[in-house]
Amino acid sequence: MSPICLQCGCNLDSYEHERYARCDDCFARLAERPEALALPDHVTVCASYHPGFAEDLTAWDTFFFGDGAIKQKIRWYPPVHGKDRQSELTANLDDAKVAQLNEVLASIDLASLARFKRWMCVDDAPFVHIFSPRHNLHVSVDQFGLDDDDMPDTAKAGVRQFQVAWELLDSFSPYTMAAHYR
Repeated sequence: MSPICLQCGCNLDSYEHERYARCDDCFARLAERPEALALPDHVTVCASYHPGFAEDLTAWDTFFFGDGAIKQKIRWYPPVHGKDRQSELTANLDDAKVAQLNEVLASIDLASLARFKRWMCVDDAPFVHIFSPRHNLHVSVDQFGLDDDDMPDTAKAGVRQFQVAWELLDSFSPYTMAAHYR
C-alpha cells in the first residue's frame, strides 16, 4: 500500500518521520502554527479530546512524560460543571505501562490510518487527537460513523489501531471519557 498524506490524501513517496505523514504543503500549513508542533519538555505523547458541537463543551489535553508521569489539563465547561473544578490532574505509570503504551503507538499503520482520513471528515463531531513525535503521529480522528460498512477494510484497520491507542491513553488518564459521559 503506497503512503498518502494524513491531511489531504495525496500520494507520498515515503513517510518522513519529521513531517508526521504529511505532504510538503500540509506540513507547511502545520508548521505555520509552531504551538502545533511543540510539546512541553520531556513530554512524549499528548492525547486530546475535543467535544465538537455538544451540550458539554469540556475538553482536555493529557501529557504523558517519558518517566511515566501524566499531567492532564481540563478546560471545564462552566454551565455543565460549575466553576470550582480542579483544572489540572496528575497520575503516574509504571515502566511496564510506559512500554505497553509505546508498543501500541508504534503499531499504528499510518498508511491505513491515512486511508481512513481520506474517507471520513465530520466538522462538528467530537474528535480525539494523538500527538507523538517519536511515533510520527499528529492525527485527529472523528468519533462519528466509525462503523460504516462501506469503508474500505484498510481504512477500518487503521482507525481500529488508532482507537486501541486512544483507549489505552484514555484508560491511563486521570479524567477519562467514561467519567465525562456519566
